[in-house]
Amino acid sequence: MLNQVSNESKPKTFAIVWDDDVDVSTNYDDFTVAWLDNRHNHTTEFYQIVDRLRDVVNHVEVFHSISSCLNYISSVKNKQIFLIIGGLFSEFDVYLLYDLPENVLVYSWRNENYVNWLKSNINIRGIFDEPTGLIEKINEDLATETLYGTSTRRFDVNQIRYKCFQLLIDVLRHMPAPRETAKENMIEHCKGNNKVEKSKIDDFREHYIAENAIFWYSRDSFFKKLFDKDLRTDDLNLILYFGFYIIDLYNQLYRLQEQKCKSLYHTVYRGQLLPRKELEKLKQKVGSFISNNSFLSTTYKEDVALTYAQNNFEDPLYESVLFEIDIGNESQNVHHPLADISEISHIDAEILLSLGTVFRIDIAAEPSDENDKIWYFHLTVCDKGREVQKLTDNFDVILLELTQILRRMSPDSDKVNNKLLERCRLYYANNPAELEKIDDFEKNYHADDAIRWYAKDSFLFRLLNTALRKNDINTILDFRFFIIDLHDQLTKVQTEYLRSLPVNATRLTLFRGQLMGSRELKQLQLSVGKYFD
Repeated sequence: MLNQVSNESKPKTFAIVWDDDVDVSTNYDDFTVAWLDNRHNHTTEFYQIVDRLRDVVNHVEVFHSISSCLNYISSVKNKQIFLIIGGLFSEFDVYLLYDLPENVLVYSWRNENYVNWLKSNINIRGIFDEPTGLIEKINEDLATETLYGTSTRRFDVNQIRYKCFQLLIDVLRHMPAPRETAKENMIEHCKGNNKVEKSKIDDFREHYIAENAIFWYSRDSFFKKLFDKDLRTDDLNLILYFGFYIIDLYNQLYRLQEQKCKSLYHTVYRGQLLPRKELEKLKQKVGSFISNNSFLSTTYKEDVALTYAQNNFEDPLYESVLFEIDIGNESQNVHHPLADISEISHIDAEILLSLGTVFRIDIAAEPSDENDKIWYFHLTVCDKGREVQKLTDNFDVILLELTQILRRMSPDSDKVNNKLLERCRLYYANNPAELEKIDDFEKNYHADDAIRWYAKDSFLFRLLNTALRKNDINTILDFRFFIIDLHDQLTKVQTEYLRSLPVNATRLTLFRGQLMGSRELKQLQLSVGKYFD
């Protein structure tokens, strides 16, 4: 998955994590709130309610006309819609909502007339005069809709790609390569891509230490441009050359973040020239979530950022862009640290954000006049939010990518075996029957027998599946030799079976019978041509 990305497009500053627009071919969230209100001047209370709703249902759309709202509803037939009707619509206007589809639940906001006009035809959930009651009712209905869960799931390539990259960073942090060997490999990679001055290489080789990683990143070092370029390709082979350095940068950002988090600014800026194709994609994704493909340099001084947005050569392939980024309380983020590095950097008032930080695009505004020529984007960092937690949904799918990462990094398997056995015995310390199975595994396990051990009701099956569902990277790494064995044996069995099929066999057909919720069945019926697991 990571290696495939580099073949799709040229390196970009940002990657789409997932879309939150009306295009149902890319929007895979199961629920959305649509608020219909014909008053254009909304109160502060309205915006506060919308923010609270986003804590319950990630996607909230606001419509000022019934026609635009109906168009939206008709475009998202495979989602449950919570429709809030406010404003001052006439009975004639509301009549247009007379025949809403069954996937729409309706909540009347401070207007009982809507209930009287529509109650015989659609699913009215109640009349609400205050925010708490409205939000509690939507929460209750949401819980009812999700009570039984689903047995199938659609793939979102952007989410999986993002998760693969985060998984790689986690593995690098937990399995650091020998430092001197890793440093020399990186130097050789850089020498092969650039004519590097020998003095700069010697300087790095002699003076680099983990504690000054940011210093080397902020200066015009021999590897800086190649480092950023390779990160933006998402190519696993290229990124691994810089593995030790990525972790050193992360760790130093963590330390600086802890020291200076109280004084960190809540709004930062970034000015840059952006390829027109990337700009076109970003401006169409308001409400969607993006992630930076490399460490991101920003400043808390807007005028400084603007100097980096100037297109002095008037290159027609690039546009000037200013990003205003609300980092809020993310200065204590444990997953993607950010820190004030102005005392180290040559850039005035610089705040450095780690790669993989997730942003929501709130506003995309074109230049205000011909003299301005600078696009404006407002982004919000949302790493701690409900939205990013949802990215764990496809974790087991990423097992295939995990095997490729672990294959490149796994040390002596005997040591790994011991770690796995130690973890399993600790977990089942008070279960003599399972401890006996673990002893049997230690004595009799062979790589070509991985499927048998996984398929039976064993400690391996239970612990590994629990770790995969919970994204428990420590347990997964302890199980890495078994994961690789399991993958290799499945590949071998599949290949042997396919070879045994008749020459004219073009596909393998399997069958499965089960009970399925009516709502999930409808989603499947509406999703012919899409991918599930």
